[in-house]
Amino acid sequence: MSGRIPKEFISELLMRVDIVDVINSHVPLKKSGANYVARCPFHLEKTPSFSVSRKKQFFHCFGCGASGNVIGFLMDFNRLDFVEAVEDLALFAGLPVPKEEGQGYRANLPKLNELQALLASVAEYYIEQLRVQQAGKQAVAYLKKRGINSQYATEYKLGYAPFEWQELTEKFNQDLLLMAGVLGVNDDDNRVYGRFRHRVMFPIRSKRGNVIGFGGRVLDDSMPKYLNSPETVLFHKSQEVYGLYELLARNAKPLRILVVEGYMDVIALAQFGVGYAVAALGTALTEQHINLLFRFSAEIVLCFDGDKAGRMAAWKAMDAVFPCLKDDRQVKVMLLPLEHDPDSIIRVEGVNAFVLRVEQATVLSDYFFAQLSEHLDLATVEGCSQLTLKAEPYLQKMPDGLLKDMMFQRLGQLANFKVARKKLTVKNLNKKKRISCSRIGQAFS
Repeated sequence: MSGRIPKEFISELLMRVDIVDVINSHVPLKKSGANYVARCPFHLEKTPSFSVSRKKQFFHCFGCGASGNVIGFLMDFNRLDFVEAVEDLALFAGLPVPKEEGQGYRANLPKLNELQALLASVAEYYIEQLRVQQAGKQAVAYLKKRGINSQYATEYKLGYAPFEWQELTEKFNQDLLLMAGVLGVNDDDNRVYGRFRHRVMFPIRSKRGNVIGFGGRVLDDSMPKYLNSPETVLFHKSQEVYGLYELLARNAKPLRILVVEGYMDVIALAQFGVGYAVAALGTALTEQHINLLFRFSAEIVLCFDGDKAGRMAAWKAMDAVFPCLKDDRQVKVMLLPLEHDPDSIIRVEGVNAFVLRVEQATVLSDYFFAQLSEHLDLATVEGCSQLTLKAEPYLQKMPDGLLKDMMFQRLGQLANFKVARKKLTVKNLNKKKRISCSRIGQAFS
């Protein structure tokens, strides 16, 4: 559920806070003439080139060029989106964020704080059940069978949801449990039920470390194997990934981020020292996912299982990837052998071989054109025509830039044809025809 923060509130907020006070709470500032200075938090430097102006309510780094107002600073420093930065600034100023009428804005801070506190407590409850419940021993046995040790079970806060879920309503507020998606309501008789029962529980944390939802896996082969929290005011599958908080806790600026399919893959890879993996939350990759990850690294490697479903997921990801491609961003595709997923192949081949696979993953352009031309005969006009028709819709989604120009150039080379970056629409074609007809008419008059 999305909405808008009133512009009037943002203006009032910027008037009430002092950028010097906010930045000084994150980066120690020193007075220097009319401004305040520090070593820039956005790049390494020996002498201070980061300047903050109280008069202009603006910061600027003369070294790397970073600049903006206080909201921009919070977005860059804490890696927040705009709404999150406004919320943080409002908390700093002691102001509640208002809801714009008719927009359904989610930032009802008191209720959100209650839900976050509830989910944190529920996560601790599941951890306790894993340790003390007799049935929890089955979950422990399952994790050991999958090769997960206690250190990483603790780091990722793994737990166990027992068969009997009524204890949740005895410990916590039922209405909040429903709002948080821990409980559900039967459509037929409106009876409340526990959404997660007899499952290993994976708390899903936002990049700020708050529990926002859960994933649960059965201990056998019953279906569905994985069950995720539904959409709530806190949890949006299309905007969050599993394991990002833990990844950033290890390395705030990873060289690359590996996107895998499963929660267990993320944990197993981390246990083997590949601590830069995340997983989509039971849904296809979205533009929001890709743009989120590009905030922390310039390289994303899409690692999919070797089965048919994994290969289909890799191709489907192209819909989300192409609108996010820019000149300073790189995407690679890493398809595993048919019988493997990341968890299994790193145990069979070892860490070094797996890392080599990551480093040698196929660059997006090679993967994309290979997939499209796989069953086409590019020695024929027909094959080249089909390649162009299939490729152009993806390329047109790319932001303007050198990379887009080079992708069109590559298409032209493969199709032996000069491909225009902007396709002529039917409307434009008809207009051209009308102009031509009028000129013909003039010639005979």
